[in-house]
Amino acid sequence: MIQVGQVVSWKSQGRGQKKLKKGIVRAIVEPGENLLEKCPEVYITPVSRSRFRRVSSRRRVVIEEPRDGRGGKHYSRFYAPLLSVVERNLKGGEQIDNQS
Repeated sequence: MIQVGQVVSWKSQGRGQKKLKKGIVRAIVEPGENLLEKCPEVYITPVSRSRFRRVSSRRRVVIEEPRDGRGGKHYSRFYAPLLSVVERNLKGGEQIDNQS
């Protein structure tokens, strides 16, 4: 079972390449719910750092991927993969250890 605050990983594909991404669960969004209402910190994030639709017909997980930018600045990207994809990766044993 996935919980808010848990560190998770999932596989993503883009431009013909597969990539393992990891991040922190910020919210679990049910079908028809507005993602921005469920996770308000995403609302102030520039669109270029948000990779999702506001309302989905399927269960999704809002995941924050913290990053370090140039000059020591910190920023985050937000993703909303399907809950089933993240759960499948948990069962597959490719989970990233939670290092808090």
